Amino acid sequence: MKLVRFGNAGAERPGVIDDQGRLRDLSNVIADLVPANLSQSALEKIAAIAPSTLPLVAGVPRFGVPVAGVGKFIAIGLEGRLRSHRQRRLGRGKGRQSERFGL
Repeated sequence: MKLVRFGNAGAERPGVIDDQGRLRDLSNVIADLVPANLSQSALEKIAAIAPSTLPLVAGVPRFGVPVAGVGKFIAIGLEGRLRSHRQRRLGRGKGRQSERFGL
């Protein structure tokens, strides 16, 4: 079972892709896929539902971002960190990434 959000931009609804790859509407169970609805207990509640009991979504709707309400996502690429280590090994001082991220 895969959780998704579908519908027009700004009006997405939660959904589930079942084992046969069909999209089913989950909006009668939870209002939206937001961080507050992704707790362990909420996910267990969703997992306990048989997807076949949920209504099928007609047509080919637009898929939205998987989780609503996420403010920022910050990541450091592995390549940047490896480049910093190479710079130090070659005696070229700290790489830019090292100075920026305290490596």
